[in-house]
Amino acid sequence: IFPTEPVLAVIEVKSTLTTNELKDSVEKIRSVKALKRDQGPIAGVVFAYKSGRKQNGILKIAAQLRRLNLSLPANQRIDLLCALDSGVILLTTQEGMLQASNDLSDRTMIAYYRHEWPMLLLFFTSLLNLLTLQNSSSPIYSNYTRGPSEGQVQVYWARDKKSLA
Repeated sequence: IFPTEPVLAVIEVKSTLTTNELKDSVEKIRSVKALKRDQGPIAGVVFAYKSGRKQNGILKIAAQLRRLNLSLPANQRIDLLCALDSGVILLTTQEGMLQASNDLSDRTMIAYYRHEWPMLLLFFTSLLNLLTLQNSSSPIYSNYTRGPSEGQVQVYWARDKKSLA
């Protein structure tokens, strides 16, 4: 259990990214990204070892992810996805910035399925770029406690047991 303030990203890891596994990942990430947070949105990331598709895996995943993302509020969408055997999908701004955002009107989905870098390296550098742009802060734990609605807590300091009697 973590307070939301220091959380930079939620990452869902799958062995094989089938259609149902992608839906499951999107729903789990959506539920975390829906939490109230003053520092801006939490990044949502999906990582899979295999795409679960024979041909054009990342392009089919991109089409499905686009449909799923469009069904969600902007601040609850997947920001980065990797299927190691197929490619990497990321949401980027016109300037090429990979950043979790409440406003996706200026973000475009890009799918890399042929790249000079290995997919794991492309994913890792994209993840680092995404995390670098995230905001976090240390939690103030007392904000999560609930005291009695009325009355005061009294604290007595005593030097020895006799003064408590």
